[in-house]
This record gives sequence, structure tokens and C-alpha cells, in this order.
Amino acid sequence: MFLSGSCWAVDKVNAGKWLVYANALYAAKSYDKAIGAYANSLKLDNTNAGAYQGLGNCYYAQGDKPHALQYYKYALQLNPGNTALANFVSSLSASAAPAASDPMASANSLYSQGQYDQAIAAYNQVLAQDPNNARAYQGLGNCYYAKRDKANAVKNYQQALNLNPNNTSLSQFMASYSPGSSSGASGTQVASAATGPKDWLQPAWRSAILPGWGQFYNNQDSKGLILGGITLGMLGGVIGTYIVGSNAENQYLSLTDPNANYDTPYNTWETMANLNHIFYIGFGLAYAYTIIDAIWNAQPVRLAYEPPALNVAWMDGGPRVNYRLLTF
Repeated sequence: MFLSGSCWAVDKVNAGKWLVYANALYAAKSYDKAIGAYANSLKLDNTNAGAYQGLGNCYYAQGDKPHALQYYKYALQLNPGNTALANFVSSLSASAAPAASDPMASANSLYSQGQYDQAIAAYNQVLAQDPNNARAYQGLGNCYYAKRDKANAVKNYQQALNLNPNNTSLSQFMASYSPGSSSGASGTQVASAATGPKDWLQPAWRSAILPGWGQFYNNQDSKGLILGGITLGMLGGVIGTYIVGSNAENQYLSLTDPNANYDTPYNTWETMANLNHIFYIGFGLAYAYTIIDAIWNAQPVRLAYEPPALNVAWMDGGPRVNYRLLTF
């Protein structure tokens, strides 16, 4: 509980830093970068209405009214007292109503709802009308990524980069997801790794709760299985030897007949006690190593250009935000 509380406090502080940075990027009209920064802030604290409104502002500045309206509504659900934003959303809703028939908006909506096959069909419909639509190719890549189809994800992400080589967020992601991919039609190589501070806190607390989970978060699934199996196996040894040893101890101490076999329960008790110490030390070392390894191999936070929709629902008298930012 203490660890979870500490992680929450640290996340809130870091979320605030990302929000300040995002606001500065927005003021500088670096809207693509600002979207990524706002998304990073929401990944750490998904209850900040200002971050949702910032995302809405970015999309509105880019002329994407449907997405702007979507995030403005999330901000209002978290802060219904923002009358200025409520009035703006009311007028924007009226002007954005025809966008419901927009194939791109429909494809994005299907993707945000997790209907990936239908979204793929919708993005292909967009591309049939506009073969040079970089966002549609990136939408296809996002769908295939969600379906764990790496080959098709890379193919479509690469096409998006060929059409829009200035999409730095996607370029940085591709550097780690598919090393060696080019950043555009010029064929120049992207950086070998995404820039930014390492997101060490996320894998650290995961491994602290469940050994190996942090390795899975770092995309090291095999290592996570091995380290998690070893650590949990050691814990099982600690518990098993304690139970067997305690039973043998109770059996030994309960013997009153001078002719009874005292050696067997005593030897079992002693053996289990020694094994228990060994398993206990092994568990402690393995547990510590999984946390240290998760921190050491932490990855920088990377987001694709366009985070999917966030679903806000009212539960237990307050807002609960269920979100799935496209993190890699």
C-alpha cells in the first residue's frame, strides 16, 4: 500500500511536468508534439481535465473538430463547472455534426472502440478515395499493431512515414519497433532509439507487485517468464518447506511414547528448516533482481501521433476514466 501510494504521488508530479511542457508546445504551435506530451501526462494522471482540454485545443487547431469535440467532452465530464468550455462545445457540436459521415472520423471511431477489423475496412475506404492520406495509413498500422500483426503494422506505418516524414513521434517508435526502417521517401534512417527520460517507475512497481510483470512491460516477455517463474518458485519453496517443517515440528513435540520414532519427524523438521532458509534467501535475491532488471531495462515513453479515444463513465458518484493510449 505504501509503495502504491508513493507511485501515485510520483506519477501526479510527473504528470504535472508533462502538462506544463505540453502547454508550452501548444503555445509554440507544435501541435503534434503537444499531443504526445498531453498523452504522456494523461498516462500518469488520467483525471486531469486540463490535459483533455489541451488535447482538444490541439486537434481544434489542426482542424480536426471531431477529435477536438471528443476530448472537450472528456474535460467537461471531469470539470462540469467549466461554463466557457461548455458553451464552446455546444456551438462546436452543431458545426461538427456533419462530420459523422466523414469516413476518416468513422474509421477513427471504430478503432477507438476496439473494432479493429471494421476500422481496417474503413481506413481502406478512405485510402481508396485518397491514396496519399498518411493518417489513414497510420490508422491501419495502429489497428494491425493492436492485433499483434507486426508485418502489416510496419508496412502501413512505413507508408505513413513515406507520405509524412516529419511525423517524429512515429519515426521514434519505428526505430525501436522495427529497427532499420526509413523515416520517409528520402530513405534516411531514423534515430536508433526514442528520446526522452526512461519510464523506470512503471516497470519497477509492476515487478514489485508481481515478479516478471515489469519485464513484460519492457517488452521482454521471455525474461519476464523466466524471472517470474524463478521468483515465484522460490516463494513456493519458502511456503512449502515452512508447512512441511511446521507439521513435522508439531508431530515431534506431540510424541510422548518413549518407544516412538523420534528421529523421523525431527530430521524432517531440521531438513525443512535448512531448506526454508535457502529458499528464503533465494526468493529475496530473485525478487530484488527482477525489480533492478526492470528499472535497468526501462524504455523511454513513446507514443504514436494520435492517441485513441478515452472512455469516461460515471461510477460511484464520480468520473472514472478508462483509457487506452497507444503506447509502445
